[in-house]
Amino acid sequence: METYTWSYLKKYPKQTKRLLGIDDNQLFQLIALGKLLHQKKKEEKEIVLEMLTDYELIVDSAEQAIERPSDYQEQKKYYCGAT
Repeated sequence: METYTWSYLKKYPKQTKRLLGIDDNQLFQLIALGKLLHQKKKEEKEIVLEMLTDYELIVDSAEQAIERPSDYQEQKKYYCGAT
């Protein structure tokens, strides 16, 4: 995506020091590093997704709360006798 700022910096690379506080070489190194890290994260995500396709997902729902019936007779059906 081409923005005005990016176009300006590419046209006048020596202005990056004045605008950003770093020189143009440092800026382009940071951009290259950002692209490299983005690509690495994308590859890692793809590897993890590929690994996860080999497994089934099992959710333990034993500790989840269930809605208690409001009717007393209905409640008695589910009462285990524990206090």
